[in-house]
Amino acid sequence: MKWRSAVGIAQRSFKTICDSYEATNLALERLEKVNHADREAHLSAFIRDCCDLDLEPSTRVPTGDVYEAYLAWAKTLKVPPLFSHKMLTRCLKDRGVTNDGPRKNDIRFLYGICLNQAHRVTRVTIP
Repeated sequence: MKWRSAVGIAQRSFKTICDSYEATNLALERLEKVNHADREAHLSAFIRDCCDLDLEPSTRVPTGDVYEAYLAWAKTLKVPPLFSHKMLTRCLKDRGVTNDGPRKNDIRFLYGICLNQAHRVTRVTIP
């Protein structure tokens, strides 16, 4: 008798978990659709404010500099950054920017983009 009771409890628990899993997946799908639109608007604003696109393919900027400019831009606007370094690069590639060119001193570059003068990263070398 105890065995059947335990099996029944396990079956009900499993059904509850499955229902919860399905509900969570549906909620995540809805959230992802909303977030996609928000991310696109966020990226468009960053590009509009800080970058120039549609340049010659030889125009390049280090990927790290673009990400640092993005973080600074988000901090200035007091909004949380929505992209990791890798995700920002991937999204920029969707807009025609490439990173297939050669590296220099093991630094990766994005081609077809540059930062506006106000958002360029200044590097200071300490002797």
